[in-house]
Amino acid sequence: MTKVCAFVLCGKEFTADKYNGARRKFCSARCKAYYYNVANGNTTLDTARSAYNGSPHIELICRMCLSAFFVSSLIGNPKYCSEKCSNRAGQLSIKYKLNPEQYRALIQAQRGLCAICQQPNELFVDHNHVTGRVRGLLCNACNVSMAMFDAHKERVMEYLNGDDTDPAERS
Repeated sequence: MTKVCAFVLCGKEFTADKYNGARRKFCSARCKAYYYNVANGNTTLDTARSAYNGSPHIELICRMCLSAFFVSSLIGNPKYCSEKCSNRAGQLSIKYKLNPEQYRALIQAQRGLCAICQQPNELFVDHNHVTGRVRGLLCNACNVSMAMFDAHKERVMEYLNGDDTDPAERS
């Protein structure tokens, strides 16, 4: 069975055998990698074109931090500029059910500031430990304070709503 490669820059004919011919769309792993990187928005068609035609470096945009990075091949479907970004994306996905786009939307909605103190510190995901629902992004100090408050909510509220007399005068 003769088929035509689905990657628009290739278009080569290839012979598909009886075992994988019905499902196979690409003539090679290289064409498949280029196709899916363009389709998923990891690179542009122009960048893929220059890389496909022999350019040694391909510029991509990291899905986590949005910085540009270069790779020599699109095989393996690179999405992140570093292992740190890759690990962070995995952590957000597993622990908080957030993809990089949703995380960046939270940062943008909060203008890069802590939801409580409004300071531009490093931000951490704050979530309800019972339901798992993400509440927002907090700096470390506010995140730790919220965790302590959640753990002792009744006692904290009792303390805050208590009498206003001088502690030395209480018996």
